[in-house]
Amino acid sequence: MKVAVECECELMQKTLELFLHNYLDENPDIIISDVKKECKKPLFYINEKSPYLNIPFSKEELMYALEEFSFVSKTTDKFTKQENLESKISSLFDEFKIRLVKTIKEHYE
Repeated sequence: MKVAVECECELMQKTLELFLHNYLDENPDIIISDVKKECKKPLFYINEKSPYLNIPFSKEELMYALEEFSFVSKTTDKFTKQENLESKISSLFDEFKIRLVKTIKEHYE
């Protein structure tokens, strides 16, 4: 698991960097923040009303919540990729069916 920490609260930023120093990476799988924002990677949002992790938290609670979040994110990504593949196959099959019917009609006309 690779993470980036992007918090407005400097205390939160330093705490997370200390807890997660082995997981920090410039090309992360997950972005951790104390503010909701749009980003291309999954956002692990931490505050009093967060669905992932509430303040205050221990290092163990943080690690458990991140592992759970990472698992769910990867599982969701796999389902999305599978749905995309099924959609592409379905489109190809539909195109093939149209061409096949057209070819058969042309042959018998």
